[in-house]
Formats: sequence, C-alpha cells, structure tokens
Amino acid sequence: MRVCQIIVRRPRWTGVVSPITRVPTGAGMLVTAAGMALLAVPATRADLTVVALVVAGAGLGLFVAANTAATMFSAPQEKAGAAGGLLNMARGLGSALGVALTSLVIASGRGITSVALMLLFVALLAGAISVTWPGSSVPAASSV
Repeated sequence: MRVCQIIVRRPRWTGVVSPITRVPTGAGMLVTAAGMALLAVPATRADLTVVALVVAGAGLGLFVAANTAATMFSAPQEKAGAAGGLLNMARGLGSALGVALTSLVIASGRGITSVALMLLFVALLAGAISVTWPGSSVPAASSV
C-alpha cells in the first residue's frame, strides 16, 4: 500500500523549478548543440552523419524529459490538464515552425550545413533560457 501512495503522490518540490530539472535541460541542449555542430561539418561520410544525429537525439531526450517534468510540476495540481495541453500545443507549434524554417533554408539552396548551424544556435539559445529562466520562488502546497 505504501508503494501505491508514493507513486500517486506528487513530489514535495511541486511548483519549484529546481536544479534537478535545470541541469538535464541545459545539458540536453548542450549535447544537442554538439550534435548539430557535428552535422554542420561538411563531410560526405554517412557514419559521421549518423553519429551527429545520435548525439543530437540523445541531447533532445535529456531535454524533453526534464522540460516536461519541470513544466508539469510547476503547475498546481488542479491545473495539470491545462498545463499538459499548453505543453503539447507549444511542442506542436514548435515542430511545425521548425519544419517550415528548415524547409525554407533548404529550398533557398543553402544546404544542410546552414540548417545545422541554425539549429545549433537554437539549441544553445534554448539551453541558455532553460538554465537561466527564473523559477517559482514560492513552493506550492504539497499534498500529504
């Protein structure tokens, strides 16, 4: 029974953006930026491209999980549905804009190197924002 209570309860740091989520988000975007830098290296070798995409994917995996946790835990429990909906809407909007901008850069004849450099800049900017964005200073009431 105690295990079920631990699983169902929200963490005590609900409402606080903590180093537990800041470190993986910043590190994830840094690893993603490294993958994009590898992708920007003009190379015809397919293995370098595969390594670059694996590195970028690992970085995005770090970022998305921690970012989702930070977003959901910063919302009050009664607003969790709205926070989840807003998170999914922002993710969908970002994906659509990312595909559109990438297509625009490739269609202009600039190639994959320009796309990788653009995504490198975006990853560094997202990492900087996720680490420096001010969190909630007042913890939400925890459910006991």
